[in-house]
Amino acid sequence: MTPSRPSGGRVLRGSFLALLALAAVLSAAAESAYWKSDQAGFPIEALAGPPVSPADDYWWLEVDKSDDKETRRLFRGEDERQRIVTGPASTPGHRLESTWHGKAKVDEIEYGADGEVLRESEWSESSQDKPLWTENYEYKNGRLDKVTRLDSAGAEIGGRDYRYDPLGRLLAVDLTGYFGSTDVGTVAGSGLPEALWSDREDGTMRIELFDGTRNVSKVRIVKGDKTLMEQSFAYDEKGSLVSDSVDDAVAGTNRLSIYGADGRVSKTTVTKDGAIVESHDYLWDSSGNLVEDTRSLPTPVLKIDRSYDSKGKLVKEERREDGVLVLVTSWESDSVRIEETWSGGQVVVRTRFENGMKVREDFLQDGTIVRSRVYP
Repeated sequence: MTPSRPSGGRVLRGSFLALLALAAVLSAAAESAYWKSDQAGFPIEALAGPPVSPADDYWWLEVDKSDDKETRRLFRGEDERQRIVTGPASTPGHRLESTWHGKAKVDEIEYGADGEVLRESEWSESSQDKPLWTENYEYKNGRLDKVTRLDSAGAEIGGRDYRYDPLGRLLAVDLTGYFGSTDVGTVAGSGLPEALWSDREDGTMRIELFDGTRNVSKVRIVKGDKTLMEQSFAYDEKGSLVSDSVDDAVAGTNRLSIYGADGRVSKTTVTKDGAIVESHDYLWDSSGNLVEDTRSLPTPVLKIDRSYDSKGKLVKEERREDGVLVLVTSWESDSVRIEETWSGGQVVVRTRFENGMKVREDFLQDGTIVRSRVYP
């Protein structure tokens, strides 16, 4: 696994790539192309030229193939948004991508001929003299070897060093300076992982232990010499998960989950001080939809029955306490649901929700609405 560059850049690739596809119809001599945009700011219709009066609701692409390079600049109205420079011919595939706000460059990424990231920089809109920071990427044997972060004065303020096993698999990433002082890594033997660890922001360490195959046998969260949580996994002879057990030292509880032949959890039991404090039984249909969730402890016994349509979409849910129906929820659409509260074998309150907001509440007696409330 070769790491890719970190996400978070503000390059408007979605809009730009859409325009690049549309611009493919341009002749070699064409310099500009124009499109009208929708309310979301995406191009929807080609224009013969720019609007008579300047407006924000159109995009245009300027292509310049001079100086042994190709420069494509994307504008929305009069505001430049994106720029890609490809070339020169002496370094085919070399590319610079930058994001702009008007005349201010805010982000730039440099790619090598093979598409690898070589450099990433970010600028402040108020100061264009020097980037706020720059990250330089170094490669060895075709894999990312080191990332160095520089401040606006060019001084090194942090780094990431990548370590691999002889087969080229990532073993560890060592972080320094700006990136923190944490490590992640693995211990491998005979070509198989034996353990993996990672430091976490809260000062704890996550450790994964393997069972001699590629299956994780234990996961531990430790802090200092104390184990805060340990999760153990058991597998059958085919390597399928049959159970997992979580010991939570902080809460003083153990949660045991049992899995069926279909790989889905069929039962969970939570114990504390040797006593069962919570227990759930699950039933799934052939499509993998949860159709029953029965909680026998704590009391009262809570059973949830779910119904789905032919497309696997949840359309109805019934809740019963000790066998008595207490709540029915129905979905008319993705944005509309109806909740009916039951008491004494009949509906006493019917509530309508739209887009997650309560819009109407009806109070019923013997099946007849006696009072209603509408919410703005």
